[in-house]
Amino acid sequence: MDGVTEAERVIRALWYHIDRREFGQAGALLAPQIRIVWPASCEILDRDQWVRANAEYGGDWAASVEHVVASGREAVCAARVWARDDPSRRFHAVSFATVEGGRITALVEYWSDVDPDAGPALARIGAGLSTRA
Repeated sequence: MDGVTEAERVIRALWYHIDRREFGQAGALLAPQIRIVWPASCEILDRDQWVRANAEYGGDWAASVEHVVASGREAVCAARVWARDDPSRRFHAVSFATVEGGRITALVEYWSDVDPDAGPALARIGAGLSTRA
C-alpha cells in the first residue's frame, strides 16, 4: 500500500481534471446527489451546476494542487488557480471533501482572490506588519 487514501486520490483526480478543463470527467467524480457549498460567495450547487459553472465561467484557467491532507474518508486540498493568458489573475481554493465509493459525496470549497493591493493586505504591508508573498 502506498499510504495514499482513496479520499486523497479522488480529490487530486478532481483537480487534475479541473486543470485540463475536463469538467465532464471531474463531474463524474461527484456523487449524483451531492450538494456543493461555496460559503465565501453564498452559493450552493448540485453536480450539474458545478460542472456548468466551471465550464462556462469566463476564461481559460489552470490549476495546481499545493497541498493535500487526508484521513479516512476526508480530504482537504489547497490549490492555486490562474488564468493561462494572464497569470496575475489568480485565486486560491481550499476544498473539503468527503469521499465514499470513489466519489465525492460532500464538497465545501472556499475561493479567494489574490489581490495584494486590496484593503487590509495593502495596509499591513505598508505598515511593515507583513511582506508580499
